[in-house]
Amino acid sequence: GHRFPARRVGLAVGGTQFRVMPKQLMDLPAALVSHSADCSHVDRFAGRRVAILGAGASAIDLAAALIDVGAATTIVARAGSIRFNSEPTGSRPRLLSQFINP
Repeated sequence: GHRFPARRVGLAVGGTQFRVMPKQLMDLPAALVSHSADCSHVDRFAGRRVAILGAGASAIDLAAALIDVGAATTIVARAGSIRFNSEPTGSRPRLLSQFINP
């Protein structure tokens, strides 16, 4: 993998019952990393540079909210494109099924 220095990192990984924090970020101070589920008020990021890890609907929603308050926002994703609410691939269940039966 690659290392990317960042002062703040926001994770956008979907619904709150699927809240996942990569182990590499768990020991960082709360002032430096937060989950998208905890970012209902983004005013604290106004004028800041923020990296969002994720490529789903939460990432896009959070990026738009951050841009609205004047944050310089970058989305970082492993995926080659932004996709959400798409047809399942392989053995992965549909998103609605995951919410109903977490």
